[in-house]
Amino acid sequence: MNKWLREILAKVVTREVGKDFTIEQTIHIKSKVTDFIKRNEAIAPFSDLPDTERNIINDISTYNKAGDIESVNRKISELGSVIIIRQEQQVKIEG
Repeated sequence: MNKWLREILAKVVTREVGKDFTIEQTIHIKSKVTDFIKRNEAIAPFSDLPDTERNIINDISTYNKAGDIESVNRKISELGSVIIIRQEQQVKIEG
């Protein structure tokens, strides 16, 4: 949802959408959408990421807060592997 909201926000700010809005209306809409995005990210951080990456990053955050450096390092390595695999898949698709 945040990705979609950011796209809409960009269109409003660049006047691609809402050409008849006053400057005050545009500022008001920008403020409301920005606030909603911030609240949504606080509730569901990394929600725009694929499930695997989001889960790994959430794990890293949890382990970091607990001071479990060994698990943080293991999860960072796991994330690196996932990124490499996704990159290889993308290259094959673009092939």
